[in-house]
Amino acid sequence: MPVLHQFCPVLRPGDAISNQAAAIHRIAQKLGLVSQAWHVYAGTHPDLPSRPYQHCHLAPGDKLLLHYSTASDLDEFVRPYAQQLSVCYHNITPPEYYAPFNPSLARHLRIGRERLRDHFFGAAHFYAGTAFNRAELESWGYTQIGDLPYVISPDKLIAATQQPHNPAHIARLRDKVNWLFVGRIAPNKRQDAIVQAFARYRQRFQPNARLILLGSAQSAGGYERYVRATIAALGVQEHVLIDTPSDDALSAYYAAADVFVSLSEHEGFGVPLVEAMWMGVPIVALARAAVPETMGNAGVLLESNQPDLVAACVHTVLTQPALRESILRAQHQQATSFLLDPSESSIRQMLIQDWFPRQPMTDDRG
Repeated sequence: MPVLHQFCPVLRPGDAISNQAAAIHRIAQKLGLVSQAWHVYAGTHPDLPSRPYQHCHLAPGDKLLLHYSTASDLDEFVRPYAQQLSVCYHNITPPEYYAPFNPSLARHLRIGRERLRDHFFGAAHFYAGTAFNRAELESWGYTQIGDLPYVISPDKLIAATQQPHNPAHIARLRDKVNWLFVGRIAPNKRQDAIVQAFARYRQRFQPNARLILLGSAQSAGGYERYVRATIAALGVQEHVLIDTPSDDALSAYYAAADVFVSLSEHEGFGVPLVEAMWMGVPIVALARAAVPETMGNAGVLLESNQPDLVAACVHTVLTQPALRESILRAQHQQATSFLLDPSESSIRQMLIQDWFPRQPMTDDRG
């Protein structure tokens, strides 16, 4: 029987691309298909066993799905198999954001975007998880792009709040009004703008407030120093917490948060937005890139990151209980659209109609 091979540069827990690949793997197995996954840099997702791509051996009838989010050695490996290849585009941060802070990464991002424009025009299928990502593909001349929705499960995140050490951690954080943002320290995510808005919030509305910034600074380059310099210049060093938490600690931070503030200017999707919806945290977000699509009719979307506007909006959300409850109801409804069941039909259609139309399918929905 032909094999479905998924290729991801990196596989890791909590990552939207990895979770999507894991959902495809699970549904493929339920349909009686043989499914394998391959990685370049790491492969530790608990629901998707994978191996280094150098061990992959392909047969003529096999199907390949490349999850494309960065340039990697996978690009050349899959290129000769164009007629068997499908590409799911997860977006690549425009290099202009990184150029002032991490020039080498900016060059890598530029290569990734150039390869997408040049390498894969012979591929059998293209897919995107959001309309924003689809629009970028269309701007580069790709057509007939299928929908491959993201799948996010809140179970592990919610369950982690029940761990014995988390209630104590949550209680310690309840001494202040907590702003939360989750996302790697990156210039496109504009943690510096959040710091500026937070400082104005403390000045105008609530001095007893804390800003919690969670995310890795591994690729931030000089941007991390810029964020910390902004914090120091505004005199809020004692009121900003920066951490790279474990999964259990992440759930505690969500549980202790009063508001989730995102001023990111470029998101291909935005997993933390959905996590905040599930965890019952009202969201105030800048309406850029895929953020409005991910948010739907939920949360509060802003057209500007002007600090006074953001501060006033957060104050309104936190001081009007009826408004807050209305926001949370809409967010919970939106979050359900990212569960496996609503997304499964699109994945099944891709597997049955696009890739394996003549294969016997068990269609075991158990």
